[in-house]
Amino acid sequence: MPFTSYWGECMVNKKGILIVDDNELDRSLLADILQEKYEVFTAENGREALTVLRANFKQVAVILLDLYMPVMNGYEFLSVQQADESIAEIPVIVITQQDNNDAEIEVLSYGASAYLTKPYVRELILQKIGDEIRKQEVDHLMKSIDVDTLTGCYNRDGFCKKAQILLREDEAAYDIVAFDIEQFRVVNDVYGIHEGDRLLQYLARIMTGFARERGGLCGRISGDCFVMLLTRKSGYEEEMVSYVDRAMERYPLQMKIVVRFGIYQIENRTIDVTVMYDRAVLAVKRIKGKYGELYAYFDDSMRDELLLEKEITNSMQQALADGEFLVYLQPKCNLKTEEYVGAEALIRWQNPERGLLPPGQFIPIFEKNGFITEVDLYVWEQVCQMLARWKKENRPLIPISVNVSRADLYHSDFLDRILELTDKYDIESSLLHMEITETVYTENQNQILDMVNQMGELGFKVEMDDFGSGYSSLNMLTEIPVDVLKLDMRFLEGYSAGKAKGNILEFSVGLAKSLGLESVAEGVETREMVDELRRLNCEMGQGYYFSRPIPIHEFEQKLDSNQKLDNSSQKLAVNA
Repeated sequence: MPFTSYWGECMVNKKGILIVDDNELDRSLLADILQEKYEVFTAENGREALTVLRANFKQVAVILLDLYMPVMNGYEFLSVQQADESIAEIPVIVITQQDNNDAEIEVLSYGASAYLTKPYVRELILQKIGDEIRKQEVDHLMKSIDVDTLTGCYNRDGFCKKAQILLREDEAAYDIVAFDIEQFRVVNDVYGIHEGDRLLQYLARIMTGFARERGGLCGRISGDCFVMLLTRKSGYEEEMVSYVDRAMERYPLQMKIVVRFGIYQIENRTIDVTVMYDRAVLAVKRIKGKYGELYAYFDDSMRDELLLEKEITNSMQQALADGEFLVYLQPKCNLKTEEYVGAEALIRWQNPERGLLPPGQFIPIFEKNGFITEVDLYVWEQVCQMLARWKKENRPLIPISVNVSRADLYHSDFLDRILELTDKYDIESSLLHMEITETVYTENQNQILDMVNQMGELGFKVEMDDFGSGYSSLNMLTEIPVDVLKLDMRFLEGYSAGKAKGNILEFSVGLAKSLGLESVAEGVETREMVDELRRLNCEMGQGYYFSRPIPIHEFEQKLDSNQKLDNSSQKLAVNA
């Protein structure tokens, strides 16, 4: 249902509360509690809530957010909200049925301000909302004097104002430097939010001192994201990295704290300081997770990436409606006979202006903005349609595997929608395989375990993708009921040159057999790999040696030819 205002324009003097919950009864209960004191807005999912917020951000003082909703869940909403500076500062109180410390830490690390559990307690809800509004008013007061309330350095507005003045009055060459803590969320998760705050305060103190000594400024943008304005001097990058590295070694925490820097060299001083900062952030993102790379400069290629991301985000909904997304299939082959015994469904984007876009260009963006679930469900439906057509044409049916993204796990109705598709097209569940990665499991253990158990009970097969590429593979197999292991051949590239890699491959295939699981080697590119996998009795292979991912009509032609060849080989064997 569309969002509603319970009080309308006559209540503009009241502070607004936005209730985001897919349960109509829960929305009504909360509205009854709040409407006497506040103007109430409602939305039934995260995407609708963003529309409400952007139209009413001046009225909405607090957001009450359910975590598990269709279309866009609470985690996805928080990710988008925190990235949108026009609505990022509106406090969010998460209301859910889960009552444990891990859940609280999770939502707070996503940017929520507070956490409440159902069932609703009128007095507690009103108290929490009142507390958040009072804190917000104090923050606004502090912002009027340009100081960050947690760290004491400049806040975002204060930094931008002071930097603009300095750039206008001083002709020296300056750089904008963005920096943050690598995997800061781990600090909050392992040591607690208070320890995370102390670390931020420490980093702010040492970097404010570094900037002040060089005639510059330091500010905190949000979370663990900081910024400096520094005079440009030869070699200051290495000096800066060494300075913060030594300081972090002194910090009393039993983990290595890594700070990475992105540098934007200011040439045009008429550009807004916030734009300069955004460009420095792009440079930081370029080196995330790269060992030994602690600073990077913004360049034109990063600007092109930013423009492409914006273009993709603006056009993705219409592209789906216009049928620009295509399903490609890559065969899985029996390694002994090279017969097609399955396939993996993969998504491609036939953009009318840019041509065929590789998934690496748009999938990470879709995962970030939550659109990936709509695309995944589109792939599931295309696969079901294809299998239904094969049944009608009396073609042999082979199982098709479809990837499941981490965002899918937060949609409580995701599995229901897949079941609707199998019923609609009359497809046996055993013909559909769900591919999950180690990363999805390690980040969402409870959700993925629940979904996998449900899928197994309904007859779907589960494949563990990229097995061997993560540290938790063996532990994972004791906890999650998978049917197929997909062995990642990329990390074994050149295995024949080293005995250790060959032993790892042999161990992985043997492990699958000992657990009663099928094994698929993915990334098979050479005859040498095929021969070695045959020797190890690995059942199936997938990779460019057999076929690249191809459109459905090409796959069907190859499948027909493959089966004819296989039948001919069997007849020759019988006649011999």
